[in-house]
Amino acid sequence: MNKVYITNITSDVLNTDGRTEISNLKLHKLICDRQIENGALERQVVSILDFKEYQSVLSNGYYIVND
Repeated sequence: MNKVYITNITSDVLNTDGRTEISNLKLHKLICDRQIENGALERQVVSILDFKEYQSVLSNGYYIVND
């Protein structure tokens, strides 16, 4: 398992069923800086997070992915 650190979020769009909406949150499309644990920092990339991953980023600054 690796931590994916998310910082410097410059855009956060909520998507549901292919339409941008605030209600019925499903996915967050972010433009952000991203760094996989022990890896290089990627600046201003698109990251799409599900609700659980997004909540982890808000709470911890990262989410976890399986190898």
